[in-house]
Amino acid sequence: MNEFEIYEQAVKHYGKLNQLIKAMEECGELVHALARWTTGHADFANVCEEIADVEIMLEQVKIILGDRYEELLTLKKAEKLGKLAERLGMEKYAEEEKA
Repeated sequence: MNEFEIYEQAVKHYGKLNQLIKAMEECGELVHALARWTTGHADFANVCEEIADVEIMLEQVKIILGDRYEELLTLKKAEKLGKLAERLGMEKYAEEEKA
């Protein structure tokens, strides 16, 4: 069984709504771990564990959203990377993405 099949099975087993709620919970736990890490109250391993949880849940969210999300997600990521590049003074990258 590969990763995608595990994610699919989790969505089927627990249900879409439950997994969306779980994804929100895991994002909150990552926020909390990052906040604790920046103040020296959490270790690097804890942050990595929470990142892993969020990544696993994001894969399940993608399954729940279906095939429609991929094109729009790619577009939105390119737009946001272009804006970030502009803010960093990397106009060449931003101009390439707009073309």
